Amino acid sequence: MLRRDENKGTGPDAGACWIDVALSPARLPGGAAARTRTVYVVVDVIRATTTLCVLFERGCQQVYVAGSVAGARQAGARLAVRPLPPLLAGEIGGVAPPGFDYGNSPAEIGALDMAGRVVVFATTNGTRALHACRGGTRVLAGALRNASAVARAAVTLASAIQPPAGEPTAGPGAAIAQAAKAGAPTADATPPAEAPDGDDYSGPGITIVCSGRDQWPAFDDTLCAGYLVSRIEAEAAARRFPTARRDGARIAVATAETAQQAGLRAALAASGAAIAIVELGLEADITWCAEVDTCAY
Repeated sequence: MLRRDENKGTGPDAGACWIDVALSPARLPGGAAARTRTVYVVVDVIRATTTLCVLFERGCQQVYVAGSVAGARQAGARLAVRPLPPLLAGEIGGVAPPGFDYGNSPAEIGALDMAGRVVVFATTNGTRALHACRGGTRVLAGALRNASAVARAAVTLASAIQPPAGEPTAGPGAAIAQAAKAGAPTADATPPAEAPDGDDYSGPGITIVCSGRDQWPAFDDTLCAGYLVSRIEAEAAARRFPTARRDGARIAVATAETAQQAGLRAALAASGAAIAIVELGLEADITWCAEVDTCAY
């Protein structure tokens, strides 16, 4: 279940925070211990996580994220005792499944008044990716529409993660962390440390998980993930909370920097996901997906 997350404030410094991007859910590490020290940000910019943003923008109170369309129908039936019955929203093959109230269209949802409503949501890729991240410190839904809000939330949560008892603070950025604790000035312009590859690393982590398409990396999600990495790093630098990139984050940032030369909407419109929804007559959704910082949640 997703709720409006209004958690603000800053946790203590905890050493270097590793920032990574999983280019598809299949690339998620399986270690339970690492997951408990990781904040996950799931991205399905075209369109599931964008639609989630719009649901909350339009006043939706709660969203139950189902792992499948069948699961959404079952959840909807169980929740039907509420004063206002839950709405079903989502897609199979880009369009609303039979019996669903709405599709996975931010343009469609954006025209509705969802104040106080409860929604059960299931999509082909995005909601499956959200379920794949279970066991993390927190699982957030990220998009361009809530880029600043999700960056603030991710850094707040990661900065509160404590390393396991007896485990020393290690890795790139540790010296910066000690300087920050001692009150020494740190240069905001200093680039994030480059983390070595491998699964063994200490300290908190933020992993952006691209939903992809059928477990394969997708250009639109990689672009969005890179944009979010930059926002997260800027937020962390403002709080003097040191970060270190892993390879997935480097790939995503490079993709985003190149793609933005054409503008976010044009870059997204060139993706396979965008071409598929244009074929369904849903081109208006691309504009909604390309808008930045319209959502405070």
